[in-house]
Amino acid sequence: MNNGHYIKKALEVFKQDPHVQAALTSRVSPEIAKVLGESMEELEQRTLLELFIQHADLRKTDTLRLALDMAATPEQKKQALTHYHENTANALGISFDEYLKINPQLKAEIE
Repeated sequence: MNNGHYIKKALEVFKQDPHVQAALTSRVSPEIAKVLGESMEELEQRTLLELFIQHADLRKTDTLRLALDMAATPEQKKQALTHYHENTANALGISFDEYLKINPQLKAEIE
C-alpha cells in the first residue's frame, strides 16, 4: 500500500473525533465555502488536513508517522517508512546504507 492510503485512512479516523467534528462545524459552512470559491467538500477536506497537520505538530511528529500510528499495523509502518526513506535516499543520490549512517535514529524505527 502507498502512504497516501494510510493518510486517507487516518483522516477518516481523525474526522470521527468529537473535537475535530466541532472544529469542522465551526470552520466549514456554505457561506465560507462560497467566499473562498470552494465546494463544501473541498473546504471540509482542506480544513480536515489542516487540523491533522496541526495535531501532528502538537504531538511533535510528522503527518506520515501520525497517519501510520493511526492506520497501520507495526509491520505496515516499518514497510511504509522503509519505502519512504529509500525513496528519499534515491532522490538525494545516495545509497540507503549511507542514508541510514547519516540518520542513525531511523535504523531502529525500520528494523
